[in-house]
Amino acid sequence: MIGYSVVHFDKYTPFPGVYALIPATGAVLLIAFATPATFVGRLLSTRVMVGIGLISYSAYLWHQPLFAFARMRELGQANVHVLLLLAFFSLGLAYLSWRYVESPLRNRSLFSRNTVFAGALLLALGISGAGVVGYAFGGFADRLSAPQRELNAYIRYDADSLYRNGTCFLLSEQSFEDFAAECAGGLTNNPGLLVWGDSHAAALAVGLRSARPDLAQYTAAACPPLIGAALRSQPRCKGVNDFVISQIARLKPRQIVLHANWLFYVRRKQANPSMDIAKTIDAIRMVSRTSRIYVVGGVPQWAPNLPERMLRMHIPLRPEEYMETPVLEELEPLDSRIESTVTARDVPFLSVVRDLCKDGRCLVAAELRGKVAPITWDQSHLTEAGSVTVAEMLLTRMARRQYAAGPPE
Repeated sequence: MIGYSVVHFDKYTPFPGVYALIPATGAVLLIAFATPATFVGRLLSTRVMVGIGLISYSAYLWHQPLFAFARMRELGQANVHVLLLLAFFSLGLAYLSWRYVESPLRNRSLFSRNTVFAGALLLALGISGAGVVGYAFGGFADRLSAPQRELNAYIRYDADSLYRNGTCFLLSEQSFEDFAAECAGGLTNNPGLLVWGDSHAAALAVGLRSARPDLAQYTAAACPPLIGAALRSQPRCKGVNDFVISQIARLKPRQIVLHANWLFYVRRKQANPSMDIAKTIDAIRMVSRTSRIYVVGGVPQWAPNLPERMLRMHIPLRPEEYMETPVLEELEPLDSRIESTVTARDVPFLSVVRDLCKDGRCLVAAELRGKVAPITWDQSHLTEAGSVTVAEMLLTRMARRQYAAGPPE
């Protein structure tokens, strides 16, 4: 049971929770039955295993900061070989701290209980005080230059009104009944363009709406436009998607854009966009055969967020700046799979990464109304400038495809 947990648990496994019972039960069974009469009991009683046990808690404490600083240094993308090396390094540090810190502190002839607790209290207060001061001064932003502070400010970007939070972009606690009447674009029939998807679609709608004021927006957090997808963590999505289909049947929009953070659902094994998108296309055509459907691929992503990554990599906030993003290795193959599915149904696929990226590097800044901003304000959600830039590219390609295809049937 412990071995199963090590092999099969990953960052998407809900933990702690019921899954914690598996390794915990395995540990209980070991304690109960690993006696000297069993092979496992004798194995765990060897000097090497006992030695590892003695330093195990120190190793646990050491690996946390080592891994944390490695991820900070690599901006969330620490190489597995680096982490393995640090794991072994933590064992060496664990021995030293066990030998020269933990063991002496357990020796009552050297340190009394009151001395140990008083020292621990003072250390905890000192660390807490440093954290409070750092928080109160906003991380000492004065250490950054003026351009760096401008870029750093985008980490706290206010996108609520742009995305239309709570009205046309439903939050996780809202249901389809909370969509406002204005989400239909103020039109009762035949709006020019309808956007359907999750928070990424809400971000894209900002730029599309600037060019197409007749836009209808139906977006909901963590709800991709995938009919039939079993989203166990978001059961409300079925109601949201069924409602959007009913709105499409009522409004008969001339164009429909389907967009989401497709990679998010693939990573969490919640959906298979390259297959599930076909059901959505079929459902739309059943209720509105004259609507032209467009599927938009995923946007570039930077961990932990684009402004911080630009600061760490010393990338200035100016137009035509490009930066590497390892996520392309996942985005491009996924885009290709989705494209194969939708084009087989005569639906155009619009790739964002083909417009924004080249040679493994992607555009990181865009200009709007004379001001330059990062393309995204967090890991993957578009800023207003980023959304307008992407929307202009997509609308140009949509117009070309529509001209080539001629009028709808």
